[in-house]
Amino acid sequence: MHQGTNIFERDKSGVVIRPDDPDYPQLFAVIRKAMRTTAELNALVTDDPQLIREVFSKLVNYTVDDSFFLIPPFYSDFGENIQIGKNVFVNHACTFMDRGGITLEDDVLIGDLYDRTDLIPFDKLQAFFQQYLDVAAN
Repeated sequence: MHQGTNIFERDKSGVVIRPDDPDYPQLFAVIRKAMRTTAELNALVTDDPQLIREVFSKLVNYTVDDSFFLIPPFYSDFGENIQIGKNVFVNHACTFMDRGGITLEDDVLIGDLYDRTDLIPFDKLQAFFQQYLDVAAN
C-alpha cells in the first residue's frame, strides 16, 4: 500500500487498484452498493422527483439539493465521488464513471446519453419544466 493513503484516495487519484490488493474488498463494497442503488433508481416511476433525489442521495452518500432533477435511467460505477451543486439537471440514460471524481457545479444541464453537455440558462430550463408541469396537470 502507498504510504499515507487509503484505497479510496489511491483509486480516486488514478492508481490502478488490483483485485488482489488487501483493501480491495472495501472498494468493491462501494461498487456493489452503486450497482444495487442504480438498479433501484432505474426501477422508479420517473414522475416522483423527490423519491428520485432520495435514492440518488443514497448513491452519492449525501443529501442532494431539492433543486436537483434527474430523469432515469442513470448509471454510475461508484457513486460516492459525484458532487452535485444546485439547479442541476441530468437527462435520461447518462453514465457517470466517477471513480476519479465528477463535480457538477450550480446551474448545470447534462444532456441525454451523456454524449454532450448542454449549458442552458437556468431561467429557460425552469420555464421549460413549468410548461411541462402545466401540461401534465391538465
